[in-house]
Amino acid sequence: IQTVQPSGPYRLAGHSLGGMIAYEMAQQLLASGETVAKISLFDTFMPDKTNYNLNDDVDYLQAIFVNPDGSELLPLPKAHLRSLDEQSRLVFVFEKAQQVGVVAKGVSFEQTVRLFTVAKTNMKVVNAYEPKPIACSVEHFCATRTQLEFSSQEGWSDLVTDLQQYRVDTHHEGIIRGAAVIELVELMGN
Repeated sequence: IQTVQPSGPYRLAGHSLGGMIAYEMAQQLLASGETVAKISLFDTFMPDKTNYNLNDDVDYLQAIFVNPDGSELLPLPKAHLRSLDEQSRLVFVFEKAQQVGVVAKGVSFEQTVRLFTVAKTNMKVVNAYEPKPIACSVEHFCATRTQLEFSSQEGWSDLVTDLQQYRVDTHHEGIIRGAAVIELVELMGN
């Protein structure tokens, strides 16, 4: 960032894990004496709210293959998945995902496994991160359609004194697409 813009004030933004990265970048910039004007978070969850069981691929696979309303996006019979070894389990899920269109045509099994591995690693990073209080303005845009028992809105007020939170009628991925983007621009005011 400082190669492109040597000094602040900085405006940082990120969606999901990207929001957590923007938050930590702001911490580091502030610690080095720079000014951060604002951080914009788009449906970024507090780390302690995202504790998927990452040691159990069956539970994790079931958690990531759901629709925004909580319904199954991909029916995955838990008992059958548990009876398979890791490779066979991933092949089974990949084939099911292709059948229902969750995985786009032309996307290979290897690409899907890499994506799953990256997503799982990202969740480990989020779960290990311990955000500290911050002294700058933060705006958080929270998707209201979620299958989770909690909202991305929870926990931020414990760390941020200058916090504005907005609820956007969409789901986690939808907050950075389509009509939600127009609403975000209007809420951000510029």
